[in-house]
Amino acid sequence: MPKWIRTTHDETFTRSNFVLSVLDLLEELKRVALRDHNVRITSAIISRPTWVYLDMNFVFEEACFLAGIECLDPSHDRTEIVTKTAPPGSKVLVLEHGRYNLDFRYATWNDFNKRHFIQNSIGMDFGLHQIMAATVWIIVHGYNPNIAQGDYFPTHTENEHPMQQVMTAICKLKYGREWSLEQKLEDRFIGITFVQHNSKNTTVKNITAQDVAHVEDWFVGEVSNAIQMFLARQLEVNDYFKSQGHWDRDRAPGEDQAAVLSVIANVTPPIEIGSWFHPVDHIIILGDEGYTEHLRTAIEKAIGWNHTGVDRMCIPTATFAARGAALRGRNWARYHDNSGERRTWDDDERDWVAMD
Repeated sequence: MPKWIRTTHDETFTRSNFVLSVLDLLEELKRVALRDHNVRITSAIISRPTWVYLDMNFVFEEACFLAGIECLDPSHDRTEIVTKTAPPGSKVLVLEHGRYNLDFRYATWNDFNKRHFIQNSIGMDFGLHQIMAATVWIIVHGYNPNIAQGDYFPTHTENEHPMQQVMTAICKLKYGREWSLEQKLEDRFIGITFVQHNSKNTTVKNITAQDVAHVEDWFVGEVSNAIQMFLARQLEVNDYFKSQGHWDRDRAPGEDQAAVLSVIANVTPPIEIGSWFHPVDHIIILGDEGYTEHLRTAIEKAIGWNHTGVDRMCIPTATFAARGAALRGRNWARYHDNSGERRTWDDDERDWVAMD
């Protein structure tokens, strides 16, 4: 949960707390816009985080009312609003990576409504918190390539999770200026002090490039498998199983995933299918937590980026969501104006325009 809506352990978080927290952000945004750009904000399209559901729209409506901002629309889910930046007619894969989540969205174009609709979605526990927890576990217990990955990354360790320390150490390890040009990445290490649970005892451990690389490779592999499962044409794969006599309705989830991934990797799909995957024209990666490039690598590994003609679209989260909201705002203003002119959709402008 973002730091601006966190509370202390002895404080109950109420509806008013939430509204006032959003109000503080809006007031600051108005000040910055006026001071730095001479723009006075009077109306807005709200792009809300994915974990804030539509039934919580009242939070933004009340905060905007208190800030003197008119809400032109109900708030939009961020992964929905960013699809407005994708070209019409395309099929879009959206990956949103946050501190506690990794969400996949698959959107297709609806020609009648002239917009993208989310057709399928899943959420996974592969957020930054899990990555840092895995890194902490390896630092504390030592790297052992012989341990199964499922046992290597437990949810909890006996140490508190110093996320900021680990993130800072990783940045210094990779990009720090204290290393000589001759010193290779694999030869670098940094000490981190961990504080044990329910005590003041501390433990000093070294974080090495091998620790970081192992966790990152694990993350890329798991995300790559998840993308393949998400985009897989399950019905066609199941038809293949039946044709080969391998259909097993009672297969465990892990066995089912392994079987599907094996088919995708080793079996040529029928000509009428063309690919075991649903088609993807564009990819949008929402993530400003430092693992955007790893997500891109996972996508390349999953669907063979260089062999599909997929266009990369990767812009920092806030910018992408703002662009989508701006396109929606322009559309709203032009379509709902009071001029009385008849309007039509222009594919080049991607907007409603006056008819000649």
